[in-house]
Amino acid sequence: DALRAGLPRCSGAALGMDRLAMLLLGKETIADVTYR
Repeated sequence: DALRAGLPRCSGAALGMDRLAMLLLGKETIADVTYR
């Protein structure tokens, strides 16, 4: 269904280290766990 709606074949849903840190630390945004 997603491909018929126009989603490219090469897209994905990976869990990056920044998102994992966000979840483990209970932060609301990625900016709270990334270096600025």
